[in-house]
Parts: sequence; structure tokens; C-alpha cells
Amino acid sequence: MFTSIAENSDIKSHLNSIGLSRDMPENKKIIVLRRLIVEEFFGQNRHVYEPFLVTSTDFYEKEAQKFLEFYNSELGNCVPLAMFNILQMPIVISPPWKITLLLT
Repeated sequence: MFTSIAENSDIKSHLNSIGLSRDMPENKKIIVLRRLIVEEFFGQNRHVYEPFLVTSTDFYEKEAQKFLEFYNSELGNCVPLAMFNILQMPIVISPPWKITLLLT
């Protein structure tokens, strides 16, 4: 993670401000990113993520908290959007099929 990011001081500063750095062990980065995703789900953009629930928004808090432990939740479909909002940089998603998604 983050090994290909250019030495842009704004990017480094932002990553440091959210608790991430290139020197962190991978497992620590995962823990931090999971926490940031849950904070994003409960933050000011909550209204953006709630419609991703297939069943009912009554279970939103429970589904959001699941990300602290594992990646199996109805909110899984909006993780790329949450990461884009957290990292504040373009994200390229390359699924196994031939369509590539770029969030900018």
C-alpha cells in the first residue's frame, strides 16, 4: 500500500493527518483504514451510504460496525466511495471483468 504514491507533500501530509504512513506495517494500515471507513459511514456523508443497504436502514449502525472486524456487510458496495472520500485522491478499481472504474 502507498508504495507508488509520489513524494507529494500534500498527499503525505493528508495521509499522516488521517493516521497513515508508508512505514506502517500492512496489518496496522488495514486496522486504520477499517476504523476510518466506519468513521466515514457514521460521519457527515452518512446519508450517501445509507441507500446502499438492501434490506432496511434500521440496521445501518450494525452493518457499519461490521467493518471493524470483517468485510462482509451490505455496505461493502460503498467501500470504494468511502475510501475515495477518506483518502481524497483518485482510486482505480480493476475488477476481473474488462470494465475499469476510476473515482475522481
